[in-house]
This record gives sequence, structure tokens and C-alpha cells, in this order.
Amino acid sequence: MSDILKTASNEEGICRDIDRDSAAYVAVMKAYKMPKETDREKKERQNAVQEALKEAARVPLEVAEMGMRALSLAETLVKEGNQNAITDAAVAALIAVQPSLRPLQRENKPLIHKRRYVQDRVKHEAERIEREAMAKEKDILALASSVISG
Repeated sequence: MSDILKTASNEEGICRDIDRDSAAYVAVMKAYKMPKETDREKKERQNAVQEALKEAARVPLEVAEMGMRALSLAETLVKEGNQNAITDAAVAALIAVQPSLRPLQRENKPLIHKRRYVQDRVKHEAERIEREAMAKEKDILALASSVISG
């Protein structure tokens, strides 16, 4: 249980991810503001925008993975935690699943020109995380219900 408490209280990681997400947004905006008068400037701007958008897509995926870890913690609490707090663990699962649902913001996806990157890496990873999160949430709630029912 001490591992659960240590992992669950990792505010530093959450704050770091919020800062990273904000920085990714700033990088996208900065790239869009780059000069585009010459062909060279246009090419540099396009490359900078693409790299910034990729990073902006990566951060939510990593946050979604953090949501999956939180789901695992909720599952452990349902299985091994105080039986009087089963509903609390079930609610934790409902909350923890949220970052894992639709982790890739739809507005970034069409803007990334390297479709292979989006389709092969980001899109499939986002879909995998979402499928796993939904299945885990369902299992946790079913387990909590069976424990409550006796």
C-alpha cells in the first residue's frame, strides 16, 4: 500500500506534465509566428510547426499513460484496500480513466503533415490506450460491484 500512496501523491509529475503541455502549445504558436517570406523561411517554418505539433500530440499520450497507471492503482485498491472504501476506489477509477479517453486532441491530428507518424504512432497509440482504459474501468467497476454485493 505504501507504493500506492507514493505513486498517487506524485503531484510533481502532474505539474510537470501541465507545464509540458503548456510549453508544447507555446512552441506551436511560436512556430506559426515564424517568418514566411522566402522559400527557405517557409520550409523552416513548416518544419518547426510540424515538430511542435508532434510534441503537442506526445504530451497528451503520456498523460493518458499516467491515467492508466492511476487505473491500476484504483484496481489494486478495490482488490486489496479497505472494503469500506470500495466505492471510493470505484470513483477513483471513473476519474482516472478520463485522461485516457481521446488523449490526442482532434485539432492537432489533421495539421500534422506526416500522416504516417499520426496513423502509425499517435493514432494507434491513442486508440490502444483508450481501449485498455475502457476495459480496465469496466473490470474495476464490476469487481467493486461484486465486492459490495458480497
